[in-house]
Amino acid sequence: MYGTAGLPDIVCCHGGLFVCFEVKAPAGRATALQELTHARICKAGGRVYVVRSLREAESILDDLRGWRAVRASAPPRRPAESARRSLEAAYARLRSLPAEEQRCIAETYYKGEMPWALEAGA
Repeated sequence: MYGTAGLPDIVCCHGGLFVCFEVKAPAGRATALQELTHARICKAGGRVYVVRSLREAESILDDLRGWRAVRASAPPRRPAESARRSLEAAYARLRSLPAEEQRCIAETYYKGEMPWALEAGA
């Protein structure tokens, strides 16, 4: 492991759009921390794609080339409903962990704060 835990494998700016790729094996799944990070990136206006091949990543970049011209004139959008649902699911997974593991994750990645605990009370 050479990157920061939870961050996508490939991070770039493509046509003024923050784009991330999480590269997985055919049967691979994102971890709860990765899903939480992906949801945060989407909430901030970026895009995250889970890809399983170079061809899949190239196809996404080709699609984004056409989208770039439309985006330049469009007003900022609210976070997608799917990103909100992903964030809620990731927070639910974090809440299901033992308290000690939650504290460890909070201290390591969130400066001691537990946003998933606040989300539950909202």
